Amino acid sequence: MIYVKLREFRAMHGKMKQSELGELLGLTQSDISRIEMDYKPLMDEQYKILVEKFGENDVKRYVSDPPFVNALRKGEWQRMKKDIGLQEEQPSVSHLITLVNIISELKNTNAQLEKEIESLRTEIKRLKE
Repeated sequence: MIYVKLREFRAMHGKMKQSELGELLGLTQSDISRIEMDYKPLMDEQYKILVEKFGENDVKRYVSDPPFVNALRKGEWQRMKKDIGLQEEQPSVSHLITLVNIISELKNTNAQLEKEIESLRTEIKRLKE
């Protein structure tokens, strides 16, 4: 499934009507409206139809990140961006993957430190006896 900014796509293709795009993709006008309003992804088959009709380079210009990326509050994104040294204004999937990797590494480091602390506590107990 691929997120495509259909409203922008239609506007840049001769102000294509929702019903016209729906007909091309095998959907109803109301399906296109719901996809645009709720920002739902296109099925792979529907994306392929767009690519076949308009060309891959053209369609790719309207592909975007999933909505959860866009839903991050600006302050939250600014804090995360600063923490990991990113420059872009909007998060992307690659940025989120970077964050997940950093968090995973920190969790592993934390687990190792907890083991070391427990080992040191055991050693201190043994030395006191």
